[in-house]
Amino acid sequence: MLRSVLSLCLLTVVVIAQEEDAVSYEDYQLLRAYPSTPRQLHVLRELVHKRKYDGLVQLWSQHLLVGKRPSNGNQTELSADLLSAPQVLEDLVEQLDVSSISYDVLIHNLEEAIQSENPPTDPESEELESRGGHRLTWRRYHRYKDIDSYMEYLATTYPDICRTEVIGKSSQGRDLKLLKVSTGGDNIKPAIWIDGGLHAREWISPATVTYIMLQLVEFRDQHPELIDAVDWYIMPVANPDGYEYSHSTDRLWRKTRSGLKGSKSLGQENMLWSRSQQKLGFSLGRRSNSKF
Repeated sequence: MLRSVLSLCLLTVVVIAQEEDAVSYEDYQLLRAYPSTPRQLHVLRELVHKRKYDGLVQLWSQHLLVGKRPSNGNQTELSADLLSAPQVLEDLVEQLDVSSISYDVLIHNLEEAIQSENPPTDPESEELESRGGHRLTWRRYHRYKDIDSYMEYLATTYPDICRTEVIGKSSQGRDLKLLKVSTGGDNIKPAIWIDGGLHAREWISPATVTYIMLQLVEFRDQHPELIDAVDWYIMPVANPDGYEYSHSTDRLWRKTRSGLKGSKSLGQENMLWSRSQQKLGFSLGRRSNSKF
């Protein structure tokens, strides 16, 4: 009996030790800087790679953007977005001012923006959502289990055209699941592959992919040609570990939750296949970071 109690206590300690506190972005600010000279471009590069800012100032736009400035809608300028932690914000702003780099504050408190982005639902609303056989609403961002349940719902409700397939496991043991949508037949048809959720924090991606599934299957009578002539293979969340982590712990987590051998940091770029990346624009560079 005593041994069982001790084992239970040890297991509890291990589980608690593995849990992580949610990352807070209270008072983090997102700035959009407008460099207009080669010298100012150089200053921005130096700021991004400054050692004392390491991990405290992040470049959100890896390349310079061209667009209209919020404070002057008639003016088109190059810009770069910088996320600053509160403890270095004053120094960062001073560096921009000294170099005469103008800027706008796009988000004054990132944590408030995060909390308002996807507020939790009350139990009554959750019950109403479940009455349709699934909980997806496309009015808020859903967790991985809701997305997984929706795929199973489609496969069960529309077995003549839908089935799920598990093509592997994530590093934390979650299913890498896809939905095949096909009318079958003897003819060999072209196939279309769609995946989403490669980057964990980009929640709009799985939401968009599940909406495509909704239109293809539940509203197929409105456009039958889409599935009559083509087989569809759809994976809404290709990085389920990172996606869940961005919901539970760190909203800005981008990578997977797997680690490289010999490395203490977690997270790898999630690419389903190798490809040559051609990037347009002027790169400011981005320091390697386990999150970004």
